[in-house]
Amino acid sequence: MERILPYFAIAILLIFVLVSRVFTPVWLLVLAIFILWQYRRTKEIRPVFFATLFLLGGYVIIYYFSILIPFIIGTGIAYIVAPLIDRLEQKKIPRALAILVVILPLIALVPFIIFLLVINLIGEIKILIEKIPELVDQSKVFFSGIIQRLAAVGIILNQEIVLNAINNYFGTLLNGLLQTILQIGQGVKGIIFLLYNFILTPIISYILLADREKIAEWVKNLLPEEEHQGFNSFIKKLNVSFSRYFRGQFILMIVVGFIIGFMLWLLGIRYYVFLGIVAGLCNLIPNVGFVLGLVIAIFVGLFTPPAMITIIKILAVYLGEQLLENLFLGPVIIGKAARLNPAIVMLALILGGTIAGFWGLILAVPVVIFIREFLNHFFGLRL
Repeated sequence: MERILPYFAIAILLIFVLVSRVFTPVWLLVLAIFILWQYRRTKEIRPVFFATLFLLGGYVIIYYFSILIPFIIGTGIAYIVAPLIDRLEQKKIPRALAILVVILPLIALVPFIIFLLVINLIGEIKILIEKIPELVDQSKVFFSGIIQRLAAVGIILNQEIVLNAINNYFGTLLNGLLQTILQIGQGVKGIIFLLYNFILTPIISYILLADREKIAEWVKNLLPEEEHQGFNSFIKKLNVSFSRYFRGQFILMIVVGFIIGFMLWLLGIRYYVFLGIVAGLCNLIPNVGFVLGLVIAIFVGLFTPPAMITIIKILAVYLGEQLLENLFLGPVIIGKAARLNPAIVMLALILGGTIAGFWGLILAVPVVIFIREFLNHFFGLRL
């Protein structure tokens, strides 16, 4: 019977893979883990056991992602502040007190900063919406000139149809913006979810910071004793890579947002607060984020006459910042530990975005870092 059970669990795993295209019965994975648990230290069965764990984890992440957001953010915060807590602990401050000293000011400071930013954002978005009718008029003049030039060379277009299409497009755009703002303002569900994230995130950060050694010890005990030393080495490398990546991305987000916002302000471009925040947030998405932030900035630049000069200024600021980031900021702030092949990053972004949308793009690189360290440590493969 003992010999049959592992193969029975493997059969359950295969059934899960086959039927998961139609529906995803998570209980099959739980059953397989339960059966394989006593064989987790067996060399032949261990790959199947961990494959089942990965499948279960993937299922939970994909289908219950919104619930896991505070866990993900909490993990990121834990990696960002861990060095500071370690230093406080070295100065004979109890770890629990050191965590509270670091986390509590964040809990108080973050809502205040968000409040100030939101006030500025709302003001700039209102101005942006008020500018839409002006942009409609400018577009009408622009396209009327094009229609007249085309008519001069024998290409006749119905001016009324073109101008009506412009009106309809911007009317739809304005309505969409207003509806979005109303939904944000009236979304009780969103407020409740925000409170859930706000309360749970620091709690998770505290648990991860206080009990990270116990958590690592529990995972290590899933492996045979002769592999404990190798596992410790793997966790150490993984922690170094994750710490550098999370801290680097956080600092880079702030630096990029500040540089973009400050340079746009110096050049007299309106909405610099909005564009700086967008640039910083978009920078969390490697490679794609720069293009996304630039497209949004160019679109906003159309609202600031003279539009062509404004767009040229925006291009100069964004391209200059990107050059600075690639040559200096990225290598110095993030370091080489988290650097990956651009082709692998792009593939990860495509898969992450397809599976989990925006958050999939954010988490694609950390997942690849984990896979890289896992393959490098246990199989000697390098990405």
